[in-house]
Amino acid sequence: MRLIVILIVIIIYLSNAPCTFAKDCVNIIYLHGFNAFDYPIVEDEAKRVAQAFQGRCMGNYCFSGKYRLIFWADLYDCDEAFKLYESALMSLNNTHNHTNPKIHLSMDQQKFNLFSPLIHPSDRGSGPVSSYLRNLINGFLFQIFFLKTSPYHQNIVMDRIQKAIDTTNGKFVIIAHSFGSAAAVDFLETRIISNPANEQKFAGLITSADLTTTFNANYWAQNKDYDPLKKIAQFIVQKDKFWICYNHRNDIAATGLPKKLTDYKKEHNLKGKGFIVSKTTKSAFLNNYTSFLRPFALDNGKIRAHSWLHLRPYDFADKVIKTYEQEH
Repeated sequence: MRLIVILIVIIIYLSNAPCTFAKDCVNIIYLHGFNAFDYPIVEDEAKRVAQAFQGRCMGNYCFSGKYRLIFWADLYDCDEAFKLYESALMSLNNTHNHTNPKIHLSMDQQKFNLFSPLIHPSDRGSGPVSSYLRNLINGFLFQIFFLKTSPYHQNIVMDRIQKAIDTTNGKFVIIAHSFGSAAAVDFLETRIISNPANEQKFAGLITSADLTTTFNANYWAQNKDYDPLKKIAQFIVQKDKFWICYNHRNDIAATGLPKKLTDYKKEHNLKGKGFIVSKTTKSAFLNNYTSFLRPFALDNGKIRAHSWLHLRPYDFADKVIKTYEQEH
């Protein structure tokens, strides 16, 4: 009986300490997307993603389940210029479309509305959902301008990421969603490649709903003498790091990574175990013909597809880990 109890205790211990016998225990630095003004909601999002990866191993890496959330919505949420823009934009849209103000929209609540198929997010017109989507997209554009063109605010975001890394023990993996992917690349270029301490702790980068190419394309194109893509590619490959970009097929916002990055190792015959890969989920054969029977499915909604990372974190984690094992 005592032996059985001891075995049970050992099993429980191993299940709760999956990294004990792993070579490198990695923590998650989670970078959220744009319109995430509610910290508890984003915290829950990050927690679910961390739970999906907890105890999972990728080669010599094993996720500890510990994570750090970097929150930056307060930067523009309390900025007077943003408040003025947001107020004027929503007033214009709502008045022009003769609909009630629609600032927030819960897609889950729409499931219990019998008329939801008629106001699906892909619907067009002047209804409250369409007005909401216009407000959302235009808010994105302002926030992109706000963070990408202000060195002051960019440094605040970079400092917050650095502070989170400094409080972690051991290695870390950055998991980034939407604009978080662009912030992650900024941090990789400015704070990891040139920082030996960060470089040693950095294991790799995982992005989804990846807007990196869209947000940085103009910057990359202008830097002819200094090629950041080359610098990033060489660093990841030669330092044995990884970058896995995995997007949902119905996410019209995601661009994926350019071939200049994903093919750099092969084209330049670089030595190193590091790799960069960009993938997209594939559609099952019947999905294309039965989507009208599943009006609330993740595959049908553009917003839900964009949020695939944290709406279906276990599916996302499975695909990321499988990709790592195939590429490593």
